[in-house]
Amino acid sequence: MTSKVATDDIPNDPGIVPIVSALLAVMIWAGNTVVARMSNGAMSAATISCLRWIIAGVAITPWLALPTWRNRVRVLEWTRQLLTLSLLGMVLCQALVYLAAAQTSATHIGIIFATTPILTILTSAALTRRLPSAGALGGTVISLIGLSYLLSHGAPSRLLTSGLGWADGLVLLSALCYAMYGLLLRRWSIPLPTWQLLYLQIIVAACLTLPWYLWDSSKPDAIPFSWRASGLILYAGIGGSLAAPYFYLRSIQSIGPAKSSLMLNLMPVFVALVAGTQLGETIGGPELIGGAVAIGGVVLGQLLGNRVAR
Repeated sequence: MTSKVATDDIPNDPGIVPIVSALLAVMIWAGNTVVARMSNGAMSAATISCLRWIIAGVAITPWLALPTWRNRVRVLEWTRQLLTLSLLGMVLCQALVYLAAAQTSATHIGIIFATTPILTILTSAALTRRLPSAGALGGTVISLIGLSYLLSHGAPSRLLTSGLGWADGLVLLSALCYAMYGLLLRRWSIPLPTWQLLYLQIIVAACLTLPWYLWDSSKPDAIPFSWRASGLILYAGIGGSLAAPYFYLRSIQSIGPAKSSLMLNLMPVFVALVAGTQLGETIGGPELIGGAVAIGGVVLGQLLGNRVAR
């Protein structure tokens, strides 16, 4: 969450603490990517997509229900924006990753999703109809070259003949949803305290995914619930939905979103380490070369200035 709304409920941490907070958030999110892969076969995408938000909502309702209710007039004024943000950042972004995890590795997902800053640049340029800086354009081109090498498994010409893989397309679409989520979040600047804004999006996400879960669980071939599934859902609900945003918000409050977002470039590294130990995934040549070039382009675009028109 990178909202510019009130964050007075988050302490201002000096020194190295903000950097550590951002790293903790990235590590938790990396683990959540591995959880998405581990959930394949243990439960359906609909189950984890819905129950993670229900768990997160139940966990923070005792602290946030009453303060949010007191702001109900303001909440009603921003209902359309809250629905849109939750649909993009909470529902579509996460559900698409869970669906893709059935067909591709966690490492692959982590590398592709790391291109979100580049997609943010392109989306913002399209919305404002203004070109980004030369450094951002150069980083974008480099990142797209690396991404095409990765997605084509070392043969970019294959993309012209066979097209993009189904799972890779879902991850790219998920990253695009999150890029649009970030842009709209900054553009609207909803005047609510940050945790209330997060709480409302969680509640909306739980309501939006509940029909999908009920329909999926009623099918004859529905996957039975297990203790392994409950552990994965708890991690996604508490870690990926609450703890990681909390640590990331602490970092943004102290050092700003620009410096905090640089830590996101380390996510593929953490994903590869966790996936290697927990899932036995290995990194091949195309993934290593294409991923390094793609992430290098993202870093270059951020460092050389990726600001576009407000």
